[in-house]
Amino acid sequence: MQVLITLVDIPGQKAVMGSSFTPILGQYGVGIREFCNIFNLKTKDFAENLPFNLTIHKESRDKFSISKLKINPNFLVKVLAFNTKSLSLKDIYLIFYIIAKFGSDIEFSTVNLKSSFKTYLAYVKSFNIRIITN
Repeated sequence: MQVLITLVDIPGQKAVMGSSFTPILGQYGVGIREFCNIFNLKTKDFAENLPFNLTIHKESRDKFSISKLKINPNFLVKVLAFNTKSLSLKDIYLIFYIIAKFGSDIEFSTVNLKSSFKTYLAYVKSFNIRIITN
């Protein structure tokens, strides 16, 4: 029987035995050391501590796979706007580009990027962040 396990905000390159998520993995029989090695390898090209959301497919007693490894978009917005509570359109576009390229929990239409970007601007505004247009 296949089991899906969803984990949220796991810091990239920092999965170690004894982390807060390991009891969940142990409960479903996922090898924690093996998971940490695979996860750290998959996130090695990203900045340390960048939080990821992911789904683990537990396929059999000894087999699992990591899918839907996605950057948490809230983190990027909050970090860039931390001190000033504002972002430039360029910053927002760069975040949008990163999310569209590397994936996130937000689904963007590849057919109409302009419409998707407008939707993402509304998403950013929902955090009460001022958008600087110059």
